Amino acid sequence: MTASSGHPLPKAPAERTFVFAVALLVIVALIQIAAVIVAVAPNVRLDRLVATEQINENQLVATAVEQPVPAEVSAAVAAREDNVNQQINLLLDQADAFWEAGKIEESLQPLMEASRLRPDEPMIWASIARTQRALGRDAQAMAYLHRILADPKVQDPSHPDYEALRQHAQAELVDMGLADPSAVLPEAATRTASATSPAPANTMRDEVGIPIGSVMGIVETRLQDGEPGTKKLRIATKTSASVEVNDPMDVQTMVYFFEQNDHGDIMQTQSTVSPEWLSPPIDWKNSEPELLEVLYPLPEGQGDQPLQYYGYVVGVYFKGELQDVRAEPPSLAEQFPLKFQLNDEIQ
Repeated sequence: MTASSGHPLPKAPAERTFVFAVALLVIVALIQIAAVIVAVAPNVRLDRLVATEQINENQLVATAVEQPVPAEVSAAVAAREDNVNQQINLLLDQADAFWEAGKIEESLQPLMEASRLRPDEPMIWASIARTQRALGRDAQAMAYLHRILADPKVQDPSHPDYEALRQHAQAELVDMGLADPSAVLPEAATRTASATSPAPANTMRDEVGIPIGSVMGIVETRLQDGEPGTKKLRIATKTSASVEVNDPMDVQTMVYFFEQNDHGDIMQTQSTVSPEWLSPPIDWKNSEPELLEVLYPLPEGQGDQPLQYYGYVVGVYFKGELQDVRAEPPSLAEQFPLKFQLNDEIQ
């Protein structure tokens, strides 16, 4: 049998199957590689993002640690202290100028202002005692002299200036008729106000609650809930035994309520308060306290910055001069100090 050479031999089916299988495997492999890339790429980006956030956090922490610099804080504190000292020196110079000009009454105001700025300085108390005595107010002068003798700094023998001041205070009291000044120091000279009637911690009071050196004081304040939407502040004021109030108009009690917004800002209320005396006749006679009740409407919680009640400051004045201050919380008395003279507004 002779073989024909006119047509090529056909490919075997097995070869076509093999080529198809290889192509299919390549396609599957490409699909798997693409799937891996899709799955891994977000994780890589996320890891980079986390690492970046950690770097940013570390930078923030480092920045927080670097500020504030202790030296800068100390410098700021020293600058404020220098400013206070300058104000005190100016006030003392004013008092000396009034004294030398024979204006004794006028010299008292800058001394009281200086004492407010530096309430724990016995040297200023001595100047106030001298002025009060020159004005014929022996009771107030003696109170400040007793205050000097009761101060721990004056009792410390390591301070020669204060030792001289102690001897001066004792000599003044003897000259005013006290045979043994150290034996009659007020028991409550170092007593602070009670928790129900807060006052500055440096306020020294006698046995009935009147500040040493004042002719009258606020012996109690009590805040209570009133009718819905109101509070009532009851204030008891009393004069010292050596003072007689001839004209009730000489005594004025100033009450300031304060409110706070959501941002923490504290401001004086714009609400209208209603005072009422509860113990007529109001004359401060027979060593009895007089009671004043002030009705305060709570702020309405509306508007862009709703307000809430925060606290109060109360001051009592005699013949236009500040005699005593009570505040709740006590920090309000420092944040919004009352002026020594009634015709000066609250800061």
